[in-house]
Amino acid sequence: MEQHSIIRKSAFSDFFTLYDHFNGKYNHDPEKVSKAHDNIIEAYELEEQELRLITHLVRIFPNGLLCKKIADIICLENGDYGMSIVESLRRKNFIRTAIASSGQSYIILTTDAMNAFNRYQHFGSLPEMDFIGSIRNAEPSMMNSPSWIRNFKYEMDCRKNSDFVKKWNELGAGELSESEARALCAAIRYFILHFTEPMTGKAKDINEDVNFTDIKENPTVKKTELEALVQKGFIVTKGDGYVIAPKVAEAFLHGHDEIVNYDEISNRAQVIKSCDIDKKELFFSPESQEEIEHLHYMLSKEGFEHSCSVLKRKKRNPAIQSLLWGGPGTGKTETVKQIALETGRDIFLFDVAKVTASDWGATENLYRRLFDSYRYIVAVKSLTPILFINEADQVLSHRLSELDRSIDKAENTVSNILLQEFEDMHGILLATTNNAKLLDEAFDRRFLFKTELQKPDARARKSIWKSMIPELTEQEAALLAEKYVMSGAQINNVATKRDLAELYYLGDRGLSYIEMLCGKELSTEKQNPANRHIGF
Repeated sequence: MEQHSIIRKSAFSDFFTLYDHFNGKYNHDPEKVSKAHDNIIEAYELEEQELRLITHLVRIFPNGLLCKKIADIICLENGDYGMSIVESLRRKNFIRTAIASSGQSYIILTTDAMNAFNRYQHFGSLPEMDFIGSIRNAEPSMMNSPSWIRNFKYEMDCRKNSDFVKKWNELGAGELSESEARALCAAIRYFILHFTEPMTGKAKDINEDVNFTDIKENPTVKKTELEALVQKGFIVTKGDGYVIAPKVAEAFLHGHDEIVNYDEISNRAQVIKSCDIDKKELFFSPESQEEIEHLHYMLSKEGFEHSCSVLKRKKRNPAIQSLLWGGPGTGKTETVKQIALETGRDIFLFDVAKVTASDWGATENLYRRLFDSYRYIVAVKSLTPILFINEADQVLSHRLSELDRSIDKAENTVSNILLQEFEDMHGILLATTNNAKLLDEAFDRRFLFKTELQKPDARARKSIWKSMIPELTEQEAALLAEKYVMSGAQINNVATKRDLAELYYLGDRGLSYIEMLCGKELSTEKQNPANRHIGF
């Protein structure tokens, strides 16, 4: 396909060769005839009989062809079938019908078809072109040539209805100069190869050509072109370099999951892939069931897309931010994991230790880089991952009103960064805390949904006992549930100790042993009984 857009020769010579072949005139080299045939078929996607008719129009009837001669010219006996070919070509905009002064109808090539044949330009319904694949696979020496971007834009001109071309124009890239468009393609290519890493090292002089990190792998662009793209919002500065803007990544690369690299974010958050989460059954009280199911729906593929469309329509950021709060062992973390497993979403577990540095200002930069990386992953991944802040009160606690120490000022700066990131966020943020009262009011307001998880009620506790120790009878499970007010985590601890004891004592030690374990478990913690909500 590319040879036609590069050479741009006239198609008429190939039509003439085919005409001679169809009519037995001249003995052209069979290879020449075959090549002419393939060129035309490839460029214009004509059926064999359509090709015959167009060839005659081009060769001997450039000003028109009487309809009554169609069947003879295309060597068919059935005139009705000949008319169906005419209708097919009319739908493809190759020909049109006109009326002669005598009143007879005739067909004639359209102006668009004539122009296409003159330049050997693509015409009709073109095959899809993988523009991202062309950018990814472009050799550096090829992309450095001015002809590369000209041919690339030519292919876009031929495919104005392509999704890539529509997005290109929606972003305003169609207004870029050739050199700026080439620089943008180079930036997209580098992003594909290296994901969120900076596009290039810092240039010493604004007029100096900028080499990418590895000149063997990447093209060379001018610093002035990069600065122009920054001003127009196509690329952004990152460290000492540049990277394509999130809106550009989302427009062209959304769904290209294969290019996502978790290395960048794993330095600041623990990555938990959905496929690595073990399935566990959770039990809810009736009052909590509705809230958890609602959150589950919103994070499903269909629910999240619908929620985002509603938020965008209301001029709000497409983000779901939810807080799960309750005492220790009530299943907050496990609830997040199970929702991630069921919706197929990976989890980025916010790790305070990884984003805390001793150097002045370094912690703030680490926080910014964490959200920056998450932003690009959201833009590209077909399924938005979950950013998960466990024990959120560690980082979202009350800000200080009186700042006497530099460390206090630094903590407030980090809090302000988080507040702004929450405000600007696109994606999914889930957080947990044992005590919601410790959260700063400004953070509390950022959470669209808040669900309290307390110790399970007796009904839920009975289900947990049966799931943990299937050998229990209904009566035994009910007795344990009523007698011992425990969290799901505590029941899990008792069940685990009982299983290990079976190995040591070579057998089940019975209900009395389980009750003894329950007494010991409760004696280590002072808990207030609860009447409802979720269990482990």
